[in-house]
Amino acid sequence: MKFDLADKNDQRITESSPYALVCSSNVARVPDREGICLLINGENQVTCVGKTSGNTLKEAIKAQITADNGNEAKKYRWFVTRSSKAAKELEADWIRKYCY
Repeated sequence: MKFDLADKNDQRITESSPYALVCSSNVARVPDREGICLLINGENQVTCVGKTSGNTLKEAIKAQITADNGNEAKKYRWFVTRSSKAAKELEADWIRKYCY
């Protein structure tokens, strides 16, 4: 499923990437905060939803791209959340929405 732009307006999100970024682009510009990341394939379908777990979005995105397991991620999006609880809830919601 393609990313639903309306999801950027979720109240649990405080900041997000303005658009999907190419995986080979500089991940160093991603904020050092907790949140959610999405991996997107060449057909603009969400292939993976992940959240930070004790580390920063930057590290979570690097780990997700490295562990892509053949899903051929071409782009990623990041979303800073209000809290780790909000990230956990949003991750569960988006996994149900995009990965099933």
